[in-house]
Amino acid sequence: MHIFKHKFVAIVLWPFSFLYYLVILMRNWAYDVGIFKTFSLNAKIISIGNISVGGTGKTPATIFLASAIQNAGYRVAILSRGYGRVSKANVLVSTGAGPLCHPSEAGDEPCLMAQKTHGIPILVDRDRVHGGELLIEQFSPDVIVLDDGFQHRRLRRDLDIVLLEKPQGNFGGFLLPAGPFREPISSLKRAHFTFLAEKSTVRSTQIDAYQKKINRHSRSTVYPYQKKIQGIIFPEIGERQPATLLEGKRIIALSGIANPLSFQHFLNDAGALIVREYQLKDHAVYDQHLVDAIIAQYHETQAEMLITTEKDWVKLSSFSELRELKVGLLEIAFHTEYAALQDILQQIRGMKSR
Repeated sequence: MHIFKHKFVAIVLWPFSFLYYLVILMRNWAYDVGIFKTFSLNAKIISIGNISVGGTGKTPATIFLASAIQNAGYRVAILSRGYGRVSKANVLVSTGAGPLCHPSEAGDEPCLMAQKTHGIPILVDRDRVHGGELLIEQFSPDVIVLDDGFQHRRLRRDLDIVLLEKPQGNFGGFLLPAGPFREPISSLKRAHFTFLAEKSTVRSTQIDAYQKKINRHSRSTVYPYQKKIQGIIFPEIGERQPATLLEGKRIIALSGIANPLSFQHFLNDAGALIVREYQLKDHAVYDQHLVDAIIAQYHETQAEMLITTEKDWVKLSSFSELRELKVGLLEIAFHTEYAALQDILQQIRGMKSR
């Protein structure tokens, strides 16, 4: 995502961003006035999304919210498109007891969600209306959590939750391809809840300032959220250790995510000594050549650990030779105020059943 910080590139691509803006504007208008049809399902639909390209923590947020709704007594299912997969068909990722398929069939994020949730069916389908119908037919959920669904307006939802990284300046930045935004800030008028990323667990006074800016476009309630390290998971022994374990350790860092700088910052904050770093594109496909290179670097640099993300390990775990190294997974979880979750649950309780 660092490409969007280059001013010259942004200026050159700005005309294309303007055309993209017009297309988005017309598309949203067509849905608003009913030219493009929306479809309702016999379940409560909760969408979690954003208005920028990746890196906001949608997967941890989806896991957190789906589990919280389940704990409140509802039957829950998760519906995703499954980005990065080779299959185009709808795929049942989980019936609630772990992944049923390979990440190449379902996508790395749905497979990770299947590992991190229990009793929650997960399905991927490019046609979210059709996917929702399949989930209802097979599992009769009360609530379907729509992963990365803010731009998918064809399926009518009861709640739209949007995650935002802390904006720069006056919500600065262009739309794609000159900048990282999928939609203009004015699209927040469709959101019911807006969550702003904060590093501190203490509510910042800046949240109130951002609330005023958001209120120019939306009546959504604004809450802060954090992406926090839960610990380091060692998959070979099924053990979690505190992130302080990384302090002073020589590590190789490996990530294929939308915002690799956030992964780097987490490791730096934990005091790790990064002796070699691999930053791959989001949903990267790992091959034997790269794995061999990583193993060679591990020994050459005398690294003590290979640290990667849970999302990447979903794919890397199939390379058995990596299990000879000391592999740790940085576990990142979504955290927000207790009041935010209660507010969302109250909204769900007030929804009429269809």
